[in-house]
Amino acid sequence: SRTAGSASATAAAAASLVLGAAHGIPASHTQGLRKVERGGYFGAVDAACAMPIDVLVTHSNPKLPGQEDVRGEDAPRLHEAFLRSSAALHVHGHMHTEPAVAVVAPGKVVANADCRVIAFAPASATAIG
Repeated sequence: SRTAGSASATAAAAASLVLGAAHGIPASHTQGLRKVERGGYFGAVDAACAMPIDVLVTHSNPKLPGQEDVRGEDAPRLHEAFLRSSAALHVHGHMHTEPAVAVVAPGKVVANADCRVIAFAPASATAIG
C-alpha cells in the first residue's frame, strides 16, 4: 500500500548516514594520488562540509585541542571545517596519535581510524519507528 511504502521510505531515510569526504592529504602541490594542492583539497573539504552530512571522512588528520605534536596549518584548518559542518563524526587516518576517539564539542566526535577499524551499527527497527 502507499502508506506502507511511505513508512518504509521514512524508516530508510531515518536509518541512513550521509557521508562527506575529501581525498588525499593537503600539500603545496599535487603529486600522484596522495598529495592534493591545498586550495583544491580544502575546496573539497569545504564543499563536503557545506552539505547536510552526518560523517566527514578524511585521510588527513585534524589537530585536536592539546595535541602539541601535530604541527602545521592544515590540521587546525581541517578541524575548524569539521566543527562548522553539520557532521557529528569526523573519521580520519594518517597520524598515529592519541586519542583514538575524542568528544571535541557538544555533539561532535573525532575518531582516529589509523591502524583501527571503525564499524557503524544500524539502529534497530524499533528505535526508528
